[in-house]
Amino acid sequence: MKKLLVCIILLAIFQPVSIYSFTADKLGGGTIDFSQFQGKRVLVVNIATHSDRSGQLNELQQLYQQHSNDLVIVAFPTNNFNHEPHSGASLQAELQNISYPVAAPVNVIDSPYTRHPVYQWLASKAENEVMNGKVRGDFYKFLLNKQGRIVAFFDSTTSPLSQEVQNALQIHQ
Repeated sequence: MKKLLVCIILLAIFQPVSIYSFTADKLGGGTIDFSQFQGKRVLVVNIATHSDRSGQLNELQQLYQQHSNDLVIVAFPTNNFNHEPHSGASLQAELQNISYPVAAPVNVIDSPYTRHPVYQWLASKAENEVMNGKVRGDFYKFLLNKQGRIVAFFDSTTSPLSQEVQNALQIHQ
């Protein structure tokens, strides 16, 4: 009986964490609750309005509109790469034409910063059971399938409207 109890406790402690267990503060107030995205594909992307790749903000909006039935894009503004001078109301004004969920600004890299738990999960194969996803700039994209597993990773040079992204979305419907 004691061994069974120990096994149950160990299973509870070492149960892999799912993307669906995370939340993030939403830009402008409220909460983004990843549990609401179960059964949908999710594209997680770190953004910056003054990045040389900021044109991807509108491309993400187009992608979101094209796949609005079963794709959620969650954007995480960050100044980790020195391209996001805005916060609060001024950041909201910069992103006024965006309808996909946008988190309040976070850190997406580690040391000396404290990485947001979603990005800690994305960065650690031990946690996500798929890959060690290193974010090295603005507009890195992680595609999760309808079961919440990482199925594709795109660096900042990959347009959200590229054939590569479209193919990944087609494969993981």
